[in-house]
Amino acid sequence: ACIQCRSRHVKCDSTQPVCTRCRRDGKDCTYTKSRRGGLDKAALARRRLMLQQQAERERQTASSTDNLSS
Repeated sequence: ACIQCRSRHVKCDSTQPVCTRCRRDGKDCTYTKSRRGGLDKAALARRRLMLQQQAERERQTASSTDNLSS
């Protein structure tokens, strides 16, 4: 959420560079980096892909282990 929406405790759609609420109200819309160290959308997509690939490798390993013991 932008600073204006956070300070007013209202829902922010986080549209960049100016959220819908700030545009409508004519307010200055600024964002700060997350203090939680959150990932941006591209980093989240990379992480999700890596986890999916890892899970697939584990399934293949488990499947091949099951086939060997049959």
